[in-house]
Amino acid sequence: MAKTATTTDQTIISGDEITLATYARVQAANANAPPPTSVSLSAGNNTVTVPSGFTVNVVKVFPPSGSSNTKTYKGVTGDTGFVGTSQVVTLPVTAGGTFVINSTGGEVVDLVYS
Repeated sequence: MAKTATTTDQTIISGDEITLATYARVQAANANAPPPTSVSLSAGNNTVTVPSGFTVNVVKVFPPSGSSNTKTYKGVTGDTGFVGTSQVVTLPVTAGGTFVINSTGGEVVDLVYS
């Protein structure tokens, strides 16, 4: 069963002579998003296949909050990508496509598509 996903990103900045600056962006609701899932990463390159048959624009990757494993997020194995550890990461993806998470160790990450 498809899920409806709405993505909201909000940044609030205050302090150092800034009273309040707010930026918010809401992505239109996606009524044909795949359900959230989890992926078990092993050390090295892990290719993740985006579910097909759904409307998919982005995936949010949620590593464990205390993760100390360095992860490099890539479009394909040969990319240099960008690095994170326990941060939530948003990647542009398409249904049926793939992306790569290179991890320095095994752990389970949660994936939420919208």
